[in-house]
Amino acid sequence: MSVCTAHCKRYSSTLPADRDASIGAATLQPLFAFRNLRKLDFNSAGCSIVLMDDAVLLEMAKAWPHLEELYISRYSCSSHTVTPHAFVLLLRHCPHLVSVAVTINRSTIDVHTRPPDIPHQGFSHNALFIFFSGGSQIRNPTSIAAFISTIAPNVRSIKGSNRADVPDEWRMVEELLGTSPIICSRARE
Repeated sequence: MSVCTAHCKRYSSTLPADRDASIGAATLQPLFAFRNLRKLDFNSAGCSIVLMDDAVLLEMAKAWPHLEELYISRYSCSSHTVTPHAFVLLLRHCPHLVSVAVTINRSTIDVHTRPPDIPHQGFSHNALFIFFSGGSQIRNPTSIAAFISTIAPNVRSIKGSNRADVPDEWRMVEELLGTSPIICSRARE
């Protein structure tokens, strides 16, 4: 693991390959002291599981208000997800975030254009422009695009760990983002 001083702006960690390894709140806790952190990137050299939930994500967001890049699930095999509500709270607490890889439970988004439990109330995060899909499967690209357009209207790029990791459905989301008035109107429904 990399070492940081009290003035740390970027933290990158490459972990050894260990299918049974997991990264949880206890592992992240010491990093919360670095209030000026700008980039956090977990890169496992195999398949480590990041134990991410709403509480941990909110704690991270509050600890690092200057965060610009957050990569939790870009390379990991985590099946742990956060709710869309927690993702919106992350964006509220980190106004400078431009790129994010956090696995979101998209089940409510796939069903509704705007999940009823998300208190975005007109909130939009204008700095975010890159979103990592994590290669997850989705059923309704239009609903996903509407959700992203509502909370982060400047997102124009959907990525995976490489271009081949982006399923066709996510490529469709990327094509829909910012290009269709129908998406914008559905997002406001």
